[in-house]
Amino acid sequence: MANELSRLSPPAGSTKRRLRVGRGEGSGKGKTAGRGSKGQHKRNTVAPWFEGGQMPLHRRLPKRGFTNIHAKPVAAISLEQLSNAFKAGETVNAAEIKSRGLIATVPVGGVKILGTGTLDKALNVVASSFSMSAINSIRDAGGSATIDSDYIERKYATVKIGRINARFNEGDVVDSAGLLEKNLISHVPYYGVWVIGGGSLRKSLTIKASKFSSTAKDNIAKAGGTIDLVDGRTLNLKISDYTVVRIRDLNAAFSNAEPGTVANAESLIASGFIDSVSSAGLWITGGKKLKRRGLVIEASHFDDSARARIEAASGRCVIQ
Repeated sequence: MANELSRLSPPAGSTKRRLRVGRGEGSGKGKTAGRGSKGQHKRNTVAPWFEGGQMPLHRRLPKRGFTNIHAKPVAAISLEQLSNAFKAGETVNAAEIKSRGLIATVPVGGVKILGTGTLDKALNVVASSFSMSAINSIRDAGGSATIDSDYIERKYATVKIGRINARFNEGDVVDSAGLLEKNLISHVPYYGVWVIGGGSLRKSLTIKASKFSSTAKDNIAKAGGTIDLVDGRTLNLKISDYTVVRIRDLNAAFSNAEPGTVANAESLIASGFIDSVSSAGLWITGGKKLKRRGLVIEASHFDDSARARIEAASGRCVIQ
């Protein structure tokens, strides 16, 4: 009996050794002995790169250049490359440029044509963008330069159904021209007009637009109106048919202009920056900040970048 009692012991795992805190780093509970930190380290709110209040490393290092995180990479192709790879009368696009071995892949931003070199043959060039010198060279050689519609950002001019209700009368036909006339939209992008909810429609109207939200459709149906889906892509994308004017040309031509000055084809010809205007009209392209504020610029088409710079300078874009 005595021998059996002397062999009694607790079941395995029912007891564990007492934790001895404060016995150094090797114990597993060193430094603060399991009690955690005091002060700002208490709740894990200090960034790992915090340097105790001194000037951090990312501010001590010099800055060089600028990287646009929203930029889409493009493949730059010169006129000289096109002249060597294509024959007169051929159509040049991103797929053909890739098949001729000028680029390995087509980037997200497409292909940009640069005016480097000479072009002695007529080519029908379709690309996402062109330099101004490239457009002029392609036009002088008897070819055409066309913006590839696949690379135009899908933007619409949005208008609320409640604003249409307030500005139009019973039985009216609402289209993009009427919306422009009543200042409900500032311009018509390549993809047209998008009618959305917001307010209610209490008049029977025929509304022509490229896109309707489900709320807008319900409002129009309840009011007894009609929806007319139209293709808003009416912009002529052949940029070589236009006279292209850059923002920096406007800066030079209207360097001393007062706010409210109208900049159009006639004033540009009078200032000597262009000789004449093609039948398609003016195409305003961006690239630089507009220095003169409050200009009223009349043209047939504005790039998104040009429109943003003009509006940032408190100017107005007027479609002719």
